[in-house]
Amino acid sequence: KDHGAVGNGVHDDTAGIIAALALAVDNEQRNILPAGSYVVTSTIIIPPNTRITGQVWSQIVASGPYFSDASNPKVMVKVGNQGDAGTIEIFDMLFTSIGALPGLIMVEWNVQADSQGSVGMWDTHFRVGGAIGTELQVAQCPPQPIIPAACIGASMMMHMTPSSNGYFENVWAWVADHDIDDAANTQVTVAVGRGILIESEGPTWLIGTASEHSMLYQYNFANSLNTFAGMIQTESP
Repeated sequence: KDHGAVGNGVHDDTAGIIAALALAVDNEQRNILPAGSYVVTSTIIIPPNTRITGQVWSQIVASGPYFSDASNPKVMVKVGNQGDAGTIEIFDMLFTSIGALPGLIMVEWNVQADSQGSVGMWDTHFRVGGAIGTELQVAQCPPQPIIPAACIGASMMMHMTPSSNGYFENVWAWVADHDIDDAANTQVTVAVGRGILIESEGPTWLIGTASEHSMLYQYNFANSLNTFAGMIQTESP
């Protein structure tokens, strides 16, 4: 928040987050995101040698027309660019969104570790719909047999590109099947096309991860190598 981010779930915090990331890398500092909902309206790139810690799952929230074209999906958080190597640590964060964003890829993971275990995510989750502020709750997306366009929340939760690797512990990618802020936990009809696509050539570790309720797949291990997945969990749409 020292660099202009507000975290109130309304203000566009894109520029503030970019400024904070750049300064922290230059000064070899850890980024602390205080509890809040930080709205972004275009791609945020997390550069190598970044360490981010949230507080009670600080939220990075995709919003706006940049993420609306299903035929040309755009990334909300890009973890490094392809070919990057270094250290990236992400703790206690939540990636989420507002409204129908059929062209949203929540996270693209490109970075490669420059030493064993130097890139990873811990206690960090993905959520689409089913909570206050998402605009994909039971009032907008009640139970129904056909998914309306207004309830298509994202294209993909996470993509690990071929040159990337990492360690992931306690990471949950959840497409809402019920409204957690409704007193009756009423079912909702929210759709995301894809869960977690892993093309990583490794080494990659998935420890205690879950992917639930995406339409085409929960995990897709596509030409991936040197990947270990233990205590993982899925649920169908």
